[in-house]
Amino acid sequence: QRSPTQNLKAPMKNRMILAAIAALPCLLRADEVADAGRKLAETKAASILQIEGVVEISIEGKLAGMAGGNQEQKSEALGTVIDKSGLILVSDGILNPAKMMKPMSVNVGGEQQTITVSGQLKEVRIKLPDGTEFPGRVLLTVDDLDLPFVVPEKALTPEQSAKLVPLELGAGTAKPALLDYILSVTRLSREMNSEVSIRPGRVLATLTKPRTAWLGANDVGAPVYNLGGDLLGFTLVRRDGATSTSEVRPGAMQMGARAEPVLVPLSDILPVVEQAREEAAKKAKKDE
Repeated sequence: QRSPTQNLKAPMKNRMILAAIAALPCLLRADEVADAGRKLAETKAASILQIEGVVEISIEGKLAGMAGGNQEQKSEALGTVIDKSGLILVSDGILNPAKMMKPMSVNVGGEQQTITVSGQLKEVRIKLPDGTEFPGRVLLTVDDLDLPFVVPEKALTPEQSAKLVPLELGAGTAKPALLDYILSVTRLSREMNSEVSIRPGRVLATLTKPRTAWLGANDVGAPVYNLGGDLLGFTLVRRDGATSTSEVRPGAMQMGARAEPVLVPLSDILPVVEQAREEAAKKAKKDE
């Protein structure tokens, strides 16, 4: 005859076995995500580099002095090589942060004051993962997609060209569903040696207006993949065009922008890539 203690242990053991079986799919999926991420780090990271810019920011309005006046600001953006010529896809809002700033309406002592911010990109430098760098320039910008394309300022030497690994873009047919796993291929800042980083996430929402995009990817400028290794698109910045209004104390004003990182479908980007490649080919012919 079994003791009462033994009678209690059997159901408890059964429950533990059932819990372990129930958790097995989650563990298997975690391994699947990790395996997919490691594969992307090995096969895609060579195409990801950094672009540094110097932006001359102009601030206009009666309160411009309170906002710090005109100034230069350095920017660091993620870039993806998409052509052997050195054509690089970047996020405009990161390379030139002034474009993220809409006119700010400020209520000071009952009077509305407007401050307008603009920025001109004065310098661009392309920085490869091995530390090699050379000057670049913006070839083409598509504002509604937050897309500028950067190219080297001068024709590349064979040694420089050999270091560029274009990312294979694919056909752009893969689309994620709500709560699907996604993986962003990115790099850390220069202070962290520009090391490769893979950021897993999930699709949190599908946006349908003004054009299709997905929420859940936050590394702006990064290519984003599904677990099968299909390129879904790039994380870019969507601006809402709103004007910010606030009460401001003298000496305490900050400029800001309302924007959201969104995953833009590759199918929306491919036509622009072709246009940029045509422009890059014209530039190369002119430089000959």
